[in-house]
Amino acid sequence: MYFSCLAALDNAAKHAGPVPVSVDLFDTGGALDFTVWDLGAGFDAAETKLGAGIANMRDRIASVGGTLAIDSAPGRGTRVHGSVPDPGWR
Repeated sequence: MYFSCLAALDNAAKHAGPVPVSVDLFDTGGALDFTVWDLGAGFDAAETKLGAGIANMRDRIASVGGTLAIDSAPGRGTRVHGSVPDPGWR
């Protein structure tokens, strides 16, 4: 999860422009969720080829049984949301 948040922050720094970026973490009881979002330029996911950073985030999160979603639109910023199930070591 740490490296996925870091990659999302790196993408925001590269592509969003000089705008606020936030990281939110939530313990839902059965999972740990994160959202990294910015108020930057955004992009049209249907028209944009996603790079290695997003592929790596998806692979990392999937390797522990989690999910990753990207929500973006031109002029609206980008939201990266991931969820990783509780590993049961609580």
